[in-house]
Amino acid sequence: MQPLNISYSKDNYWVKEKIEFKHDEIYGTVSCGIFDEKYSFGEVEYKIGYAEMKNNKKTWFGYLEVNRKVERRGIGSCLMDIVIENVRIAKEFWNIVDTICLSGWLSSADHKNGNWLNSIPFYINQAYKSNCKYELRINYDENIYSSIEDFFANVGDKDGHIIYWI
Repeated sequence: MQPLNISYSKDNYWVKEKIEFKHDEIYGTVSCGIFDEKYSFGEVEYKIGYAEMKNNKKTWFGYLEVNRKVERRGIGSCLMDIVIENVRIAKEFWNIVDTICLSGWLSSADHKNGNWLNSIPFYINQAYKSNCKYELRINYDENIYSSIEDFFANVGDKDGHIIYWI
């Protein structure tokens, strides 16, 4: 099946989504930008699979990046709103009533370069704005962290995950 390419506006942003369907899985890329800033935008990828949602209660997003020229202007929030809404739509379409985990990887490289000081508060704020519960995890250990301080105190040089419960 050919990818579906859709363009629309959301609030004050232009949005382009590329959605591919493969064997009951949805692979999407969302780009979003400010109309006046033609070449400065943000992008995020996501994967939603029926079997993973039904059996393991999981979906994923990754590679959220916003061009520095337009940081802190709402593009990242717009991108995450769309991803979270797409998970909600997929749940409804596939009649899944269970709470689903939307997991995003937090790389240790971003921790070392200081990016986590901005990205983790952003992700937590998105949880509140989207009416989702969240948790922070270190790799895939069993510990759940709900505060940035506890997470930073325990993460060391490891990768982490932000998890939204939808």
